[in-house]
Amino acid sequence: MAITFKKILKRLRFEIWEGRQGYGKPVGVGVWDRQFSEGEWKGLTGPQEAAHYAVIAGYLPFLHPKPAVLDAGCGQGVLAGHVLQRPCERYLGIDISREAVDQARLHCPQAQFEEGCLETFTASPEFDVIILNESIYYTRDPLGTFQRMQAMLRSPGAIIVSMCEYGHNKSIWSRLEGWSQPVWATRVSNEIGQGWNIKVFRFGHEAQGKGPDVS
Repeated sequence: MAITFKKILKRLRFEIWEGRQGYGKPVGVGVWDRQFSEGEWKGLTGPQEAAHYAVIAGYLPFLHPKPAVLDAGCGQGVLAGHVLQRPCERYLGIDISREAVDQARLHCPQAQFEEGCLETFTASPEFDVIILNESIYYTRDPLGTFQRMQAMLRSPGAIIVSMCEYGHNKSIWSRLEGWSQPVWATRVSNEIGQGWNIKVFRFGHEAQGKGPDVS
């Protein structure tokens, strides 16, 4: 009973305060492993998600002719298939779930995948583009995660953030955009009422220059 009460208080604290302030809601690795092993995320490979992935991958040629890409929170590697249709120096996908990484390696064997937590993963500045696709809101401090990812970019570099229109994600956007303004943004929706906002943040030389949208 005490454990249930603590969970209720934790949920209420998030809904009333933390979520409205732009903080995220982490999910335990055991939950992710179970969900991926039971096929709960198979819908991500369906047609309802195709345009969403196409926009993310479609931004890459406007950012770098042959980028080194970090897909932070790659899941079972669906986005990798779209990204690698374009020239890439390197693609690395990381995910906290071993089950997701194992599935990603089968789904897209030409890519590189590793276990890694968004809240602790670090690397030297070796990426041209970092993608946070439907993952940043699962970190306790989305802005802190965004700032750490920025430090892993070569200069010039870019971060692409995609978030579905759900819950307190507007508050996360407000925190991110208080730190850095996106240069491009696209909204995607599908026939079943799902919507996504995909925004590009650039850093380094001519970072604030506007460019063509791919919406």
